[in-house]
Amino acid sequence: MLTKRGKIFISLFAFVLLAAATGVYLSYFSNLLTIKNIRVNGLQLLSEERVLELAQINIDSPLIELNSDQITTQLLREKIIKAAEVRKSWPDSVVIEIVERSPIALTDLSSGRFLVDEAGVAFNRAGPNDVHPFVYAPNDVARGLAARVSRELPEWLRPEVSLVESYDGKRAVVILNSGRRIIWGDEFKTQEKSSVLLVLLRTDEGDIDISTAEVPVLKLPSEAN
Repeated sequence: MLTKRGKIFISLFAFVLLAAATGVYLSYFSNLLTIKNIRVNGLQLLSEERVLELAQINIDSPLIELNSDQITTQLLREKIIKAAEVRKSWPDSVVIEIVERSPIALTDLSSGRFLVDEAGVAFNRAGPNDVHPFVYAPNDVARGLAARVSRELPEWLRPEVSLVESYDGKRAVVILNSGRRIIWGDEFKTQEKSSVLLVLLRTDEGDIDISTAEVPVLKLPSEAN
């Protein structure tokens, strides 16, 4: 004969089995915990249709089977997307949080003119209304430096700038509309460099090296050659 403790144990065991079976049924076989809604947040440039196409989430599939890491990897194949988070929202929804790249410059590639973010990624074809400084560089690292320098240029200088270029990702060169070159260096100490440049631009000719703001150099045409 079962003791009182034994009966309690059997009852608890049966309850656990029933709860587990109910959980399995609800998760895999019932319509109660299947995906009914997909919500996408954070879009500006990218369309929701494109995000859903990349995510490939099947409506009415079990929410418990959703592989968030795999879907995130699929989303990041789109260059416009800088970061993404995919999470389950019980009982029947998926939430996709998108962080898009922010354009700060333009560049020309073999396939056309593109928007560039601060990391130097050319991520989306530019439109006629996209107005940003123009940069040139052979790779993302160098392009990123040129883009960040272009963003930091003082307002009074920007109308005079034709483009900002970098070839090594360590030094950017600002080329003015007149053809004059300003060796700017990195994106730091902008205020100090701008103050020095304002004085040196009063000279009529020669390239200006302010990559080290404390030791500016005016290179006359004969010296530059």
